[in-house]
Amino acid sequence: MTRRRRDAYTALHRAGFDIVPLFAVALALAAFFLTVGGGGGASQFDVSLSGAVLPGDEKLPAVTVGADGQVRLNGRPLSLDELQVGLSTLRQQQGIDRVVVNTDPGARLQSILEAMSAIKAAGINRVAQRVQPQKSNSQ
Repeated sequence: MTRRRRDAYTALHRAGFDIVPLFAVALALAAFFLTVGGGGGASQFDVSLSGAVLPGDEKLPAVTVGADGQVRLNGRPLSLDELQVGLSTLRQQQGIDRVVVNTDPGARLQSILEAMSAIKAAGINRVAQRVQPQKSNSQ
């Protein structure tokens, strides 16, 4: 059984299988189940997994989750509590109802989900998720 599994992974690797889109879908599903299952109420969390820049995205707050677990808001490193307060302030003062979350390929799922929870706690339910392209090694 182990040999067949290893052969299957080897075949995927040789075929150039890209796991990034699969990871993005898993992230969206995890965020959905986290928000729906967490409160027991009817909450909405709109996650779009677009790699393209949408009109107006350049004006939205950008939350970045790094491979090291560091969370940044518009390039400024913050704790999760500071992220929540900062986004809540932006929502109240500027009417922001959507953010863009940029995720490094090596970012831990736990760090991403914690950032998503802080975004939701700030009252923002619309998130555009982008996984940064993985840097390819020279072959």
